[in-house]
Amino acid sequence: MGDSSWSHVWHNSHLDLNFFQAFHEDHNYPRHSHDYFVIAVVDRGLQSFSFGRGKQITPVNGLILLNPGEVHTGEPVNESGFGYSAFYPTFQHVETTLRELPGYRGLPSFSVPRADDLRMAQAVRSFHTTLKNGADPLECESKFLWTLVELIRCYGDKTSNEVKTGSEHLAVKKVQAYIHENYAQPLSLAELAGYVHFSRYYLLRIFREELGMPPHTYLENIRVRWSLKLLAEGAPLVEVAQRVGFGSQSHFTGRFKQIMGVTPGEYARQLKK
Repeated sequence: MGDSSWSHVWHNSHLDLNFFQAFHEDHNYPRHSHDYFVIAVVDRGLQSFSFGRGKQITPVNGLILLNPGEVHTGEPVNESGFGYSAFYPTFQHVETTLRELPGYRGLPSFSVPRADDLRMAQAVRSFHTTLKNGADPLECESKFLWTLVELIRCYGDKTSNEVKTGSEHLAVKKVQAYIHENYAQPLSLAELAGYVHFSRYYLLRIFREELGMPPHTYLENIRVRWSLKLLAEGAPLVEVAQRVGFGSQSHFTGRFKQIMGVTPGEYARQLKK
């Protein structure tokens, strides 16, 4: 039977970030290192890699966390192979992210090359899927920041201290109002955070705590809500997607179905019956 290995690399221009996905049946990566961080999750099979004087075994949902310059290998444990999803933050990405956290000085590094953490494995995979699907920049930015900060907080070699200001509730209300007023425009996390003078990460965190969802999910709920009115007025589907701020018809259709349980076209047809 022939080797069914495959690999694909992408680049997200908004984040200036490379991300990667592969399946290897019998490919063995030789000892090598990178000039960027490696954050990966195993999607299927069993992976191993030499690191330092030892060998690490990574099962499904296992995380691989490598710092720039760390020498390692990569290979399947058995003939079943392994598949994984990865993204590659640079020094600049991490340095910019650390500005979001109080008390950090210098550049952190991951203190462990391997971790078993289902919550963070799901976060890495969700972010990777978001990138592959070409989601709204606000969603990509939010998931990138959240995932990277949480990994640094959990597995970095430095800690930070957060002190609440007492104005968090009002800030969330202001951001909600801002989203309602500007839902049809491209919005970034930096723009929303700047509006209330919080860091991007802190806004993301308190917004999730307050409403149970991040700003990008709230924004898309508002967009779908307005699309219902336009569909009821008989507006064409392409026009509706554009007028409420979705970047593509496919993205509009996917989010609409997630929230409403039917596609926009099906919803419009049902209104006419």
